Amino acid sequence: MVWPFTSSSNGAGDKPLEQQDPLKNLDPSLREFLEKESPVRYQTSPSPSAPSLPPIAPPTASSAPSTTAPSKGQPAAPSPSQPTPPMVYKDGRYAHIWKTYTPQRDVEAAFQSPEEKLQNIIQAYKQRRSSIGAAAMENCAFQQWEQNECLRAGSFSQKLNMCREESRSFERCYTMNAKFLKALGYLSTYERSEAEEERVQMHADRLFRTMVEREEQVEAARREGREEPVFGDIMGEVKGEGDLKVGDLKPGVRKELEESVKKLEGVERDVAVKARLKEIEAELDLVNVSKDMTVGGEKERAERRAKGQSTPKDRFFALFGK
Repeated sequence: MVWPFTSSSNGAGDKPLEQQDPLKNLDPSLREFLEKESPVRYQTSPSPSAPSLPPIAPPTASSAPSTTAPSKGQPAAPSPSQPTPPMVYKDGRYAHIWKTYTPQRDVEAAFQSPEEKLQNIIQAYKQRRSSIGAAAMENCAFQQWEQNECLRAGSFSQKLNMCREESRSFERCYTMNAKFLKALGYLSTYERSEAEEERVQMHADRLFRTMVEREEQVEAARREGREEPVFGDIMGEVKGEGDLKVGDLKPGVRKELEESVKKLEGVERDVAVKARLKEIEAELDLVNVSKDMTVGGEKERAERRAKGQSTPKDRFFALFGK
């Protein structure tokens, strides 16, 4: 046995373990007995090493897919009119697999019934409404921090007033950011990427800061006795074709809207009106989608009844007239 921290006298320590003979220093009779009785056969000669594979060279410009016409055995490149499939490797590996790839969301949607699709749309709308509060809270993180710091380490007079100024600032920031998000159409689209959501959220925060800066300029002009500056519509750039107008509402809905914004003035009134119009527009879109889903489900149920393949759910809808 060789001590692992000392070099062997016969130079075996310089060889790899698989090339050393563990029975070399044993008595010849004991070695013969072990070779006869042991099921393991030790090979004193070095085993042939596995052939080394050449390293894989990184893809170069020459290995990239050629823009010339493909040969007979190669798959044809997609035309510019066709959507380009997602690619993981830039050198074009597994391109034939990506051509037939279908996202999991599309596969699940293909096997969903109209009722399940409608339920998913309603659930997405509810999540969108709840996410407005979270987005507005993120935009007002500084105002919330000021309120917490005032309650934690404010002066005696601030704590006596329950940090009224800081609380009002945070509450106004939260309320106006939520209205700006609604006015920007945060509820209208159910499938939106994270980058687009963040862009809308940042735009709402920018509009609120612009509103605060304008109010400060007006206050400064009043204190100095100057003429108050006149600004344009802060929401003018979000106007689009086909937007719902106040005149398009029913008399009952219009009266309810006017009552809700009666106590507001200036920018706050305009933003509140546009936020409510966008909210009504999103609700109407949801109702229209629900009607389309219901009509499509009725057609499918009628086809199944004609073929004699009605399901228990179809019979339930037939009994209750839904």
